[in-house]
Amino acid sequence: MAPRAGFGPSWRSDRLALLPARGEVAGGATVFQRAITGSRFACALGGQAWIRGLTRMGLDPDAAFQQGFARSDTWSGVLA
Repeated sequence: MAPRAGFGPSWRSDRLALLPARGEVAGGATVFQRAITGSRFACALGGQAWIRGLTRMGLDPDAAFQQGFARSDTWSGVLA
């Protein structure tokens, strides 16, 4: 069943993917959902995933612009 809108079956796929990880359903189980339009659809849970990369970001406590910066911060003399 193709999603009819952004709130259709694909909208809930991220939530459904978490159910086996939380132990709420077994992997490969079929879960029935109801759309806001009242229609009922079945979702089968299965598949595999791999972590392909990790990103780490740090913040220098002595950085001048810890909260970010705006153009007026760096071009204040030019824009005046």
